[in-house]
Amino acid sequence: MSKTYASFFTALVLILGVANKAHAYIDLGTGSYIVQAIIAAIVTSLFLLRSYLLKLKKWVGRFFK
Repeated sequence: MSKTYASFFTALVLILGVANKAHAYIDLGTGSYIVQAIIAAIVTSLFLLRSYLLKLKKWVGRFFK
């Protein structure tokens, strides 16, 4: 692990470990927005992976024709 990643991970652990109680809540609108963002990120990632795999398949296919 590089020094930058180690520093980032250490800072993240310290920030999350020292956090106090927020006494807050997430209402239904915010919760559904978070779920929608997660689903959109997953679908986008799958589409991007598929497009890169198709490009790779086409590139490798040129060598075996």
